[in-house]
Amino acid sequence: MTDDWQKCSRVVAESLVALWDDGFRVGDLVLWSRVRTLADEGVFEMKGDGRLMRESSVRLRREAA
Repeated sequence: MTDDWQKCSRVVAESLVALWDDGFRVGDLVLWSRVRTLADEGVFEMKGDGRLMRESSVRLRREAA
């Protein structure tokens, strides 16, 4: 995750590849659920239709100035 907006589908896909390379098998819906939970908790900022990976973008939450 970065400070720049990224498509959620890309974040999930890159996470899947990293986890699979390490031998950890998990599905995309598990990771998508985690991204949405972290957005709900305020760790990430989300824009777009938060129900669909391909229609949403996330970034690390920016602190108020």
